[in-house]
Formats: sequence, structure tokens, C-alpha cells
Amino acid sequence: MSSEEALLIGIIALVVIALVSPRLSDYSAKRQAEKKFKNTMREVLPVWAALGPFENGAQSEEALLRAFIAVRGPDEVEDHRAAVSGHAEIFDSEPELWEKSRKDALTLVNNSHHRLIKRAKRVDLPTQS
Repeated sequence: MSSEEALLIGIIALVVIALVSPRLSDYSAKRQAEKKFKNTMREVLPVWAALGPFENGAQSEEALLRAFIAVRGPDEVEDHRAAVSGHAEIFDSEPELWEKSRKDALTLVNNSHHRLIKRAKRVDLPTQS
């Protein structure tokens, strides 16, 4: 292989890396965000479930917000509120399905959830800003 061919292959490799790197970086960031979300929900859903049963979607949405705050902390309350926004309507559209989901989530409660459940019950929900 001549030096010109090696240089051309090197340039092509750099171009390919330059084109692929942002996609890999985006993919990696997306995977990390998905993993963080799944881990959060693994903690949040059993806490939410333990706060029920719920008479309606508004109660379920409030419990979900309490669970998020108990698990993730109060500093991100507006983010938590945005995450649960609309849950009431979805719950009210299929309350039987949500009650089944709640009961399923109750089976996931373990010792680490007990302190979070107590914390969620004591959460003072701030008014919306």
C-alpha cells in the first residue's frame, strides 16, 4: 500500500468517525436517560401503588407526584409535576386497568420502599407555580 493510499484510508476513517461519533454519543445519552428513567420508575411505582387504592385519576396523579418527590427529592418538583401531568385523565379513562397495575406494582414493594412510602405520605405538595 502506498503512502497516498494509506493517507486516503486515514482520511476516510476520520470522516466516518466524525459522522458516526455524534450518533453514538446521542445513542449513549439516550440509553443512559432510558436506564435512569427505568430505575426511577422501579422505585416510584411501588411507592405510588402503596398510596392507593385511588377513587379517581386526580388522587392517583397526586400520589404519583408524592412518590416522585419521595424518591427523587423536592428540588425537581416542577419536573416531577410535568412528568405526571395528564395522568389523571389517563387513569380515569381506564380505572380498572390502573387498579390492576397498582396491584401488580404492590408485589414489587420491598424493604427499601418502606421508608420511601412513609416519606411520600408526609410530602407537603407545593402549589403549582
